[in-house]
Amino acid sequence: MTKKLFNTLILMVVLSALYRIIPFRPWGFVPQFSISLFGGYLFANDKKWSFFLPLMSMIISDIIYQTLFLLNMSPIIGFYDGQLLNYGLFMIITCFGFGINPNDNKTLLRKSLLAPTFFFLVSNFIVWISGGGYHRSNLLECYIDGIPFFTNSILGSIFFTFLIFKAHNIFTIKLNIK
Repeated sequence: MTKKLFNTLILMVVLSALYRIIPFRPWGFVPQFSISLFGGYLFANDKKWSFFLPLMSMIISDIIYQTLFLLNMSPIIGFYDGQLLNYGLFMIITCFGFGINPNDNKTLLRKSLLAPTFFFLVSNFIVWISGGGYHRSNLLECYIDGIPFFTNSILGSIFFTFLIFKAHNIFTIKLNIK
């Protein structure tokens, strides 16, 4: 990995972490699904790095959330029960990025829909099965409660997936910057 690529990836991780904590942004409209897919694509041959991108983005933003919460500057807690499970789900989503062809818009769209859908289905099921959420006895209501987050997650995933992959294409192929 070149120094320029490494610095670019660090910048992407930090910016995505900071974006995630912006107040009043639509909940669920985040770049982490797309970064997971991109990490899987970019480092398919060196998988330890593929998991670094989304994991560090989540950890940095959760540290900031936790700090703001402890300073009574935000109602959002950074670290909570089930946090490691969410990290694990993003690691699985990273695997969806292995083998992506960044020039195939249909595949990019499918993967950008698959990532938040997988997360929504699994995470809400886990909330329900563990007795959390507002509707402890009804799985369907647990899913219904998550629809606003899911809708924003879909929109954010599509937006950021195309933004990241197309920007990467422009910078590495068309401008020959590696």
